[in-house]
Amino acid sequence: MDHSDLGHNRSRSPAHAEVVSGESDESLATRAATDPSAFAELYRRYVVRIHRYCDRRLPDPDLVEDATSQVFLKALESLRRKRIDNVAS
Repeated sequence: MDHSDLGHNRSRSPAHAEVVSGESDESLATRAATDPSAFAELYRRYVVRIHRYCDRRLPDPDLVEDATSQVFLKALESLRRKRIDNVAS
C-alpha cells in the first residue's frame, strides 16, 4: 500500500479552507462533509492505523485493502448524513 502521495492533492480553491496541521479531528470532521481537504487530512492521519488493524485481522491482502477503503467510505457517508440531518433540524 503506497501512501506517499497522500495529502499532496489538496484542493486550492477558495471554497475549501486550508487544513491546519494542528486542527483537531473534531474540527476536521465537522468540515469533512463538504471540504475534501479536511477529509483528506483525516484520511492521512488514520489510514496507516486502520490498515494495520485490518491487516492483523484479515488473512488476505486484498481483503485488507477493501476493508480499509470501506472504513473511509462509511466514515464519509456518515459525515454527510450527519450534515444533512443537522440542516434538516
